[in-house]
Amino acid sequence: MRKDIDLIELPIKSGKVYVSAFFNMHLLCTFLLAQKYPNIDFIVGGPAVEDSKFSGVLPTNIQYTTLSVAEFLGEKDGDSSWNIELPRELDGKVFLGYTLERFCYWAKCNFCTYPGPNKKREFLRTFVESLAPNGSYRIFLNSPALSPVSVRKVVPQLVSLPNIEYWAHVRSDPQVYRILRETLQEAQDNGVRLSSFYPVNGVEFPSDRMLDWMKKGMTTKLIQDTFVLFHEFGSTPLMALIFGWNNLCAKDISQARLFFKEMSDLVDGRIFVKCHALAAKVGTELFDEVEGLGEEIRLGPFLLGRKLPLNKDQQMLNDDYHRALFEAKFIYINDHSKNPHHDFL
Repeated sequence: MRKDIDLIELPIKSGKVYVSAFFNMHLLCTFLLAQKYPNIDFIVGGPAVEDSKFSGVLPTNIQYTTLSVAEFLGEKDGDSSWNIELPRELDGKVFLGYTLERFCYWAKCNFCTYPGPNKKREFLRTFVESLAPNGSYRIFLNSPALSPVSVRKVVPQLVSLPNIEYWAHVRSDPQVYRILRETLQEAQDNGVRLSSFYPVNGVEFPSDRMLDWMKKGMTTKLIQDTFVLFHEFGSTPLMALIFGWNNLCAKDISQARLFFKEMSDLVDGRIFVKCHALAAKVGTELFDEVEGLGEEIRLGPFLLGRKLPLNKDQQMLNDDYHRALFEAKFIYINDHSKNPHHDFL
């Protein structure tokens, strides 16, 4: 249990508080607030809510739900007439989540926690158009990975305003690539400012052997082709990588080094990179395979995963992988490759 969290003072002592938990830290903060305010009922939803994480005793004044806020409140799916305006005192970029899909359409990766029925929701332009004009917004189109259907339908509908940017998880697989050019072309023809659309792509490890072992359903060549196509239309992708694998070989490192160099040369280094440390997440095939091994990762009553142990040889290979990335000179690298706890906050 973390003891270094400064909880906000709530303006009420009783009643109901609705929380959208985008990160696991939101789950922990709500858990602590429920203990501090026993006369307030906390209703918690959002992407971070998964039943498999709950492994301890929870306060009776917390209710977790996988429903959207609209569904929980009994609104019709797609009703945008909430008339909620963000406080004008807010300064800086406001992060908003717009859930389009709850589960991943691919759902085969051995480290993934998002299999399930892939119910789709409509993207409502009125949601964006009704935002207070004084704000600056980053809208995350929530989905573990936008399905080809959603990519094709939603991206050409995006509302382009100077104070808004969009982020979304988009895979580099054959299904997406097949419809990507026509989608981006239609978006451009519709006046969508694609320089404000940032596709987040989970590459994890760029060798064909590792991609096959992870069951990613993509190849290094297809990843490169997808990134180049985004650049052709003015979008800058974010490449997510994972470090801490315990099954690497020298050939993997050689292919990763070549991939990084070629990728950087193809787009002049214009890719954002986010480095993650591998941990086996609860509810995944990988977590089941390492049962009883490694350090547990917890936040309060929430069991989130395990850190995989590495022997000396595997640590050296991961270090080589890390060096290969920095040799490629991408424009921005956010490096949390040594901290498996970071992704669980």
